[in-house]
Amino acid sequence: MSKVKRAIIMAAGYGTRLRPITLSTPKPLIKVNGIRMIESVIEALLENDIREIYVVTGYMAEKFDFLEEKYPEVNLVYNPYYDKYNNISSLYVARDHLKDVIILDGDQIIKNYKILDPNFEKSGYNCVWSEGY
Repeated sequence: MSKVKRAIIMAAGYGTRLRPITLSTPKPLIKVNGIRMIESVIEALLENDIREIYVVTGYMAEKFDFLEEKYPEVNLVYNPYYDKYNNISSLYVARDHLKDVIILDGDQIIKNYKILDPNFEKSGYNCVWSEGY
């Protein structure tokens, strides 16, 4: 099997559970202990030698523009459907980059870079199927 060569970071949503903070700042760009959540994810990927990183944006997309300048490995992908659909629309707009990929949320805090093993052979997007609720 192929090893993970690229990453997709999901960062298009409204972050409604953190309002009123997210009325002016997208959730992945909120700083926790002095570092933006999304930058902790990017730094962890770079530390694990994953150098092709796609950040899917939507809500306040322009606020993410600095990432491409700060991190040459980062490419922004705009999701025009972010206000109508869920994360599946973000995967749809990034569909050309789904091979040998790890998919992460942009609102995570990764302190221990070793949690992202560069020898991953595949990634699944964390989800739970439930019936009867």
